[in-house]
Amino acid sequence: MPPMSTTRTFIQALQTKRTNTTKALDLLLARNLSGSQHPQHAFLGSLQAADVSGVLPAWVKLGLTSAGITPGAEMDHIDSWPNKDDIRKAAIVAIEGNRSIKFFWDLHDGHDEQNQIDDSGTGDIIITCRTPRRKVRHEGPDSIAVDV
Repeated sequence: MPPMSTTRTFIQALQTKRTNTTKALDLLLARNLSGSQHPQHAFLGSLQAADVSGVLPAWVKLGLTSAGITPGAEMDHIDSWPNKDDIRKAAIVAIEGNRSIKFFWDLHDGHDEQNQIDDSGTGDIIITCRTPRRKVRHEGPDSIAVDV
């Protein structure tokens, strides 16, 4: 979920489990996974060598921007995610197994952000980025903020 949304956008995200970020991540990985020669795909080496514990590497930011993430607050929000390495590792599994990843978003009652990764070993890998409810706040007449 972006750091700031309209109430309508927030409600749509709750209903569909899809956000601008999940759509951008789907698009970024779909562009780089489809039609590739797994596991020789160039994206694999970049992911294996990437350090995503802090700020995302420039090549990831460029890919996310081309997939619809806006520079500034939205990208900064993704940079501040604590568990980005879970997503990186799942992408490596997908590339090596010639599989797809689907991203979703949801709220949960815990205290910290979580990436729930559903991997049956075959088929799509499903990643649900989960935000604690306590980190959602009303920011104005038509604004919802989501903190990391």
